[in-house]
Amino acid sequence: MDEEQSWVKEYTEASDSEGDAGETKNGIEAGDNNSPALACNPSVPEEMEADLEKIKGDMIGDTVYTERWVLKCLMNITKKFPEYCKEDEEVKELDSAFEEDVCTIWDMAIDKDVTKFLMKHNILNLIEAIISECKNPRLMEMMLGIIGNLGCQSEARREIAAQKSLIAILAATLEYTDARSLIQLVRLIKTCLWDLRNLEAGEIPKDNFWVESLAHQSCSDSLMFIIKSSCDEDLVFDAIKLLETLVFIRLPKEGEFLGKYFANAEAVASLLEGLREVSSSSEKSDFGVINRNVEDVLIKWVSILYGLTLCANGEAAIRAHAESNLVFVHLITTHVLEKENLKECIDEYSDFIMCVTTVMNLLLPTDFHEGCLASAVTLLDKVQGVDHLREGLEKLMVSVAAAEGVQASMLSTLSQCHAPEVELCFLAISKQDRALLTQLLAELKCINKTDRLCEIAKNILKGSH
Repeated sequence: MDEEQSWVKEYTEASDSEGDAGETKNGIEAGDNNSPALACNPSVPEEMEADLEKIKGDMIGDTVYTERWVLKCLMNITKKFPEYCKEDEEVKELDSAFEEDVCTIWDMAIDKDVTKFLMKHNILNLIEAIISECKNPRLMEMMLGIIGNLGCQSEARREIAAQKSLIAILAATLEYTDARSLIQLVRLIKTCLWDLRNLEAGEIPKDNFWVESLAHQSCSDSLMFIIKSSCDEDLVFDAIKLLETLVFIRLPKEGEFLGKYFANAEAVASLLEGLREVSSSSEKSDFGVINRNVEDVLIKWVSILYGLTLCANGEAAIRAHAESNLVFVHLITTHVLEKENLKECIDEYSDFIMCVTTVMNLLLPTDFHEGCLASAVTLLDKVQGVDHLREGLEKLMVSVAAAEGVQASMLSTLSQCHAPEVELCFLAISKQDRALLTQLLAELKCINKTDRLCEIAKNILKGSH
């Protein structure tokens, strides 16, 4: 399965419109080709074959949906939706038959052949008309969900990207207040930005309406408000994942990213507030016991911080909340290090290690955190043989060792580490700056630290002559 297929699978599994895997049809378990009921299914009588061919001719691709039936659903939606766009004191509840039609379109929109058919019949124009006037949160949620499913196909993404007025409405909808609708919105934006997020290095997007609409402080403010204020865990997860996509999207101006609109202390503080919400109620610490979702969102958060370092003012914004940032860096790094087979799956965490090393290199020399350094030392041991990761961590060791007023704290931390890890740390420092290791040895003697550390440092200095 290639990367895009994997991503589409992730999107559809997350979508609320998906049915249960164990769904049955007419009492027969879906996908069970060995069912006795199927095995004894009679053949079609000759006199009905002509009618069957007509029915097949009306089918959309290889699906069970007919063109006539889908068009009927679209016409019903077109006639009915104005009822839910009126300014009433109370939100009008959706008619059950109408809701069923919309949900069916939502479900089937993930199919490639159905997507082509819906796009051919101007589904985007209908959706734009509905969401621009809609006063019903459930209808809004379903419309946004349909676009998200359509966007799983590359051709549809290109057509959506050409709809300037639709994209402007979607960007403005980030100010909407219904959590379920916002979940679909942030998912569809992330989906539609797939191609921009994965541009080749040096490739700059030109005349893209998504970039044009999202490159505004008002959009970034809306997204950060969602992250810091929502009590819906799924929404916070998805909003942070969208932000991780946004910060790496290149702007037409060379060398700039959409991340510039999030490179401020307020945005970093909002991110931290969102992390506290999704990782609260811990039995082990002040924060959450990490499950797979929290692990994923913390890894995305580290990637966001790395992306902010590529923007002007980004580093200053991260430093403004150094202490809190380091708490979460320690939390996720410790969690990753607890994996029994980390060395075997190091490639899976390669990007995370690169990003977290950059963030620690930014913060540790000025805002020392014992736990983060201990984790970095252990990581250095784990990445031996992966040169670009090893080199980054070695530079981190040198930066911390050379920082003013940090040496005593660094050595105190190293005294709690395993000897092989300490040796790798000292070797990295000696390789970059032998005099710096000599200085650390003198500091060890001054603070009466363990002979074990002194012996390791002396042996390395002797061997480096």
